[in-house]
Amino acid sequence: MIPHHVLDDLGPDQRVAVLARDGELHFLVHAAGAAAEQIRAAADRDGSEVVATHLSDKDAILALVAGRERDVGGEG
Repeated sequence: MIPHHVLDDLGPDQRVAVLARDGELHFLVHAAGAAAEQIRAAADRDGSEVVATHLSDKDAILALVAGRERDVGGEG
């Protein structure tokens, strides 16, 4: 589950990238203007796969996370 402080403290010039590593999701807050290549490079350094980037809609992020968690055997 995404930490609520990530969503609640997201500034107007910030976005969320959803990353996956070893079947677990984690999140990267990035600048709204960040290039996709920058986010991919950060994910690569971390050994992660980029699931989605440049997200700002709280409901859409929660739906994406819930769907992915069900896909990997979580609740739901």
